[in-house]
Amino acid sequence: MTPGKSRLALDIGGHIGYFTLLLANARWSVVTVEPLPSNVILIKASLLANPDIAKNVHLHQLALGTNPGQTCAMMSDEMKSSSGKVMCSRTKNKLQSWVVDSSHKGQALLGYFSTSTLNDFLQNEPLLNQKRIDMMRLDVRGFEDQVVKGGTMLFTKYSPIRIESQIWSGRSSVSGVTTQAFLQPFADAGYSIGHEFQCQSSNKPQEVGISPHQKVSEVALKGLLPSNGQESMLRMCLMAKAIPAVASPVPVAQVEEEHPQPRTGSPMMRDPRPVPHHHFPSPLMHPGKDPTYQNLN
Repeated sequence: MTPGKSRLALDIGGHIGYFTLLLANARWSVVTVEPLPSNVILIKASLLANPDIAKNVHLHQLALGTNPGQTCAMMSDEMKSSSGKVMCSRTKNKLQSWVVDSSHKGQALLGYFSTSTLNDFLQNEPLLNQKRIDMMRLDVRGFEDQVVKGGTMLFTKYSPIRIESQIWSGRSSVSGVTTQAFLQPFADAGYSIGHEFQCQSSNKPQEVGISPHQKVSEVALKGLLPSNGQESMLRMCLMAKAIPAVASPVPVAQVEEEHPQPRTGSPMMRDPRPVPHHHFPSPLMHPGKDPTYQNLN
């Protein structure tokens, strides 16, 4: 991120706006997607307190997945819980009945939100339509594969230069998709995946990483993900020059913690807000095996 240059970022699962505000403060244009009303309120409050960067942010209260046009409610045992149950339906009465029943069981309503697909969103958001995305951040607590599944144009039309996605070591997604299956479309689309902090332009081979068009295997992932089942942010880099399927290994992006410390010599930016103390899941709609998800259609 270099202050002064006009860049475009897509932040899916914006939470309370930590990364959105950092990018906007560096003069990036940022499109942020966050479904939970409580988080959206905090983002709006931060933008109101920082009018000089508010103009750089387009904020949407929305969940991206594979089932568009639904209304969803999220309930939790505690208002500040990091987990909750989600119900989605196109029928208002069914949804309201579930909310009432859950309330009688002592659960609190965290809010309502609607659903869309990434394909529809890319075409309807003015900042994104027909434009190249410099960076996309994807952190939706196990539903990342559903965002990508509903956004096929991400690879065929938009091809973000850099993608950062949450990955859980040793675990599949909420819908049961393995890490290998989730990452394979990125490799097939020409992205390198691995351990470098910056996307480089050199063709120097890396000891650890997944090269473009390489099969994403368990062996390759062992060098990228922590062995203790913890969360990591995994970065994927699309080289500026087209890479054929037989290309040599190229530099890869980094696996690092969710809130990395800036390196010496890197441009410093004012941190407008503290690191979040908790993270609500951003529930993306998929009627899979997740016990926290229900669909009333």
